[in-house]
Amino acid sequence: FEKIAATRLIDNVLFSHIPVHPHSVPKWCRGNVHGHLHNNPGSLLGAPYLNICVEHTGYAPLSLEEVKERLVNQATPAPTEPSNDQG
Repeated sequence: FEKIAATRLIDNVLFSHIPVHPHSVPKWCRGNVHGHLHNNPGSLLGAPYLNICVEHTGYAPLSLEEVKERLVNQATPAPTEPSNDQG
């Protein structure tokens, strides 16, 4: 190895083995992409975190574009159906 680092910043995405402390994720950062938690309870922390352990990727690698798309999708609330409640 020429260089070993605890985190790596690529295209404003912070990559790390473990989820970093929330105060360590800069506001301008798209999110913290991590592994480590696998499929344990609580492993899906929600925005700004994205767990890409193999259990969450179908045991397949993700491209950087797919990672960025997943970060956007989890940060965007799902549309809700309009209420038909007239009360």
